[in-house]
Amino acid sequence: AKKAANLKIKNDWQSGEFVRWSLTGDYFFVGLLNKILVYKTSEAQIIKEVPFKSTLMHIEVYKIDDVEYAVVGLNNGSLEFYDVEDLTKVEDDKEPEPKFKLVGHTNRIKDFKLYRVNNETYLISISSDGNIVIWDLALKDQVAVYNTGERLNCVEVSSESVEKFETMKRRIDDIDDEAVSYTHLTLPTICSV
Repeated sequence: AKKAANLKIKNDWQSGEFVRWSLTGDYFFVGLLNKILVYKTSEAQIIKEVPFKSTLMHIEVYKIDDVEYAVVGLNNGSLEFYDVEDLTKVEDDKEPEPKFKLVGHTNRIKDFKLYRVNNETYLISISSDGNIVIWDLALKDQVAVYNTGERLNCVEVSSESVEKFETMKRRIDDIDDEAVSYTHLTLPTICSV
């Protein structure tokens, strides 16, 4: 059996909350409370730190319009998109800036997922404010907002072809309001929370 290894985060009082890999696997990102540490996989060495003024709540790596982004959700309600190529430039000492931001929540972004349909790319984000926000990434703007009235923690997205709304056995209208746990709410064709 191969031996496992632990990667120690030195000179920092914070623990790693998230680990995400670049799409090629050449780099990985460790999300701490208020920054991301960018590691080169082959050396397991930090090559860059990306500090935040707000608390980091979630991070994912996506390819959008042929650009690889590290997308972060912050506790101030914003989503920031960092070009992975900029994050991995070792010779560049300046602090990386996001290529663009999306602001549509009032507080903590808890989760988000990318959804592609008919050559269109959407990002579905949820927050402790109870809102599900659908972003059209071509427009870089909101196309739908749904307020659940609940504190949301996670989101999953599936195509309507997986299960069409008309054929679902249980609908939200059929459930007694007092028995609803809101742990699974299906939005037709877009997402499930």
